[in-house]
Amino acid sequence: MTVKTELRIGEFISEKLSISKSQLRKFLNMQEYLNEKIGEIASQEGLVQPNELNQILDFQKKNHCNFGKAAISLGILKGVQVKYLLDIQTGNKHRIGELLVQKKIISEEDLFKLLDEFYSKKHIRFTILAYAQKEVCDEIKKAIKPYHYRFQFCDNEEKMISLIQELNPQLVILDKEMREDVLELALKMTKVSPSQKFKTALLSPKKKKLEILSGYKYGVDYILPIPFDKKNLINIMIDTENLVWKERKERILVVEDSPIVQKSIGEELEESGFQVFLADNGKEAVELASLEKPDLITMDINMPVMDGYQACLKMKNKPATSNIPIIIVTVNNTREERERGFEVGAVEYFTKPFPKGHLSNYIETLLSGHKEKRPEKILIAEESPICRNIYAAILDKYGFEFEMVENGKKVFEVLDKGFEPSVVLLDSMMPVMDGFQVCLKLKSSKEHSNIPVIMVTAAKNKEDILGGLKAGANDYILKPFDEDELIARMETHVKNFTLLKKIKKQNEELSALNKLKDEYLFVVSHDLRSPLSNIVGFAGLLENSKSFSESEIEMVKIIKSCAEHQIALVEDLFSLRNLDTSNPELEMSEIVFQELIEEAIKTNSFNFNLKKIKLAEEMPKEPIKILADRLKIFQVLNNLISNAIKFSNKGGEIKVKTVLKKEKARFSIQDHGVGIPKSNLEKIFHRFSDARRQGTMGELSTGLGLSITKKIVGLHRGEIWVDSEKGKGSTFSFTLPLDSTAHER
Repeated sequence: MTVKTELRIGEFISEKLSISKSQLRKFLNMQEYLNEKIGEIASQEGLVQPNELNQILDFQKKNHCNFGKAAISLGILKGVQVKYLLDIQTGNKHRIGELLVQKKIISEEDLFKLLDEFYSKKHIRFTILAYAQKEVCDEIKKAIKPYHYRFQFCDNEEKMISLIQELNPQLVILDKEMREDVLELALKMTKVSPSQKFKTALLSPKKKKLEILSGYKYGVDYILPIPFDKKNLINIMIDTENLVWKERKERILVVEDSPIVQKSIGEELEESGFQVFLADNGKEAVELASLEKPDLITMDINMPVMDGYQACLKMKNKPATSNIPIIIVTVNNTREERERGFEVGAVEYFTKPFPKGHLSNYIETLLSGHKEKRPEKILIAEESPICRNIYAAILDKYGFEFEMVENGKKVFEVLDKGFEPSVVLLDSMMPVMDGFQVCLKLKSSKEHSNIPVIMVTAAKNKEDILGGLKAGANDYILKPFDEDELIARMETHVKNFTLLKKIKKQNEELSALNKLKDEYLFVVSHDLRSPLSNIVGFAGLLENSKSFSESEIEMVKIIKSCAEHQIALVEDLFSLRNLDTSNPELEMSEIVFQELIEEAIKTNSFNFNLKKIKLAEEMPKEPIKILADRLKIFQVLNNLISNAIKFSNKGGEIKVKTVLKKEKARFSIQDHGVGIPKSNLEKIFHRFSDARRQGTMGELSTGLGLSITKKIVGLHRGEIWVDSEKGKGSTFSFTLPLDSTAHER
């Protein structure tokens, strides 16, 4: 027979045993009858009287709800008592296989063989993690062998926490014999991994009802007395497996005393795929929340028995329900109402009536927001536990990683451990160290001064707000705050801080590249200068040799010219390296400007004569004294004069003019050569610009001279510019501030 492994275990066994559908239905009905005995269990345990049981059963039929909801609604039982009854019911459940053994349709040995076959083909990914003694773990391991569940145990609390995060178990078993306060570990597990869904079973040798009930308050789902009943253990595991693998949406508790509104909200959420269960007042909501542990609660305010504010406060003070997000749904949405709602732990307000789909869409976003984790981290210092719960719900919704501390001193403990926040939120009034003191210390720290700080304060007076800003806070928010306002302000500062970090990183990378470039230029200029000088020297000797023909002499001249050009390029690169340092050295001295100009003209006299260029000079007789680096200003003058010659036609004219204008010395050099195209004027001072050209007699250009010139003039607080027209020539001008004291003397 072909085994259909998609079948449920009961169907699989009946098919393997060739049980007819009518026989199977009979056994299923028997199973259902035997399993649905919670009312009988309540009576046997002495939790309800016969008349109370009848009230509960009547309420069930009238309102189409389960036994627990009916008992809580009538005020006969509390949530932990219902949980106790459900636990007993689970442990006593009758499985199909068990009934078949009882009716002698199959032996227990053959049943286990079928179970082994079923689970080996089913490949169920179900993990059980136990914090228990080795002997107990060996018993559990033996009991679950036919079910092919993954089993892991440990005897170390810290390792237990890490294993929960690593293995993502479906059932966690805790042994009370391991430590007296093992319930604290149960609570710690849910806080460490609030997003992980798992059931918890407590192994306890104590059978006193009150002691057992206390376990449920800490979020325990099942109590297993030691020595445990194997059937009880298997029932718990199979029930947990069914719950885990059953596809369902998140579960919402709707707390509302109006039947019309209750029905409206319930239908909207069910249409969106959520599982919904209902409570008519705050007291009932507190009990149901402890029992069902919903993913979210919508809470009306004005209700009988217990209002919404009281219910919120009770839930937030209970370990098992403190992390459940609560949305207030009310007709009163005044500032005072909102303040009170946030104080008791609500994460959002909805004002009745609201458009259909608005609430369900918000809940969908709220419950799914944690799935998309953001890289930014938030550090919050807040004294109030309620406010910390609000922060946690909001930040988890938007996917932020965060750390929360209750006083200012612990802010620095978190930072010292390596936590790197993008924003710090500080409560202004805290013990040990208040928000103002923390902000001052952060902003005076070299390491943390750039982290944006948002001060959160209940004070509305101007002095307190200004006090926060004076302490260095980047922004402030008044309590109670809207979620939208908090996120909007945080997003702005996160974005700015991220951008600042990016710019800082880019600057560091650019600085490293710039340093590498400087080192490269130094090596190139140093290593090329000597061999190039040798080439020029030897070419000069060969140029005067009588053993070469005219054509060979011409080739030597070309070699010499190319080598000279390369030497000029090396010199320019070396100049750039020196000028590009963060603090280029200027050897300032008093200079008579006209004398330096004459020296630069004299240096270029050979080229003037070679191209037969006429020179016209216009300079004042009175000495113009400037305070400058003589060698660097000479380099500027030499560059501009040699360029003017290079781009002038043979037999042309160059005019040099120097004037005093508005406490500045102004130098201009005008040629009537080839000029510069308009499209090249803006980039003429750029390095290696494509605006560079050969001179009128084929003279080469390094493409660096004008950029070096501009850099030197800028270092002297001067300005340089060019006026040119293609085919008509160019005029380069620059100004330098005067050494006014020397000029007056």
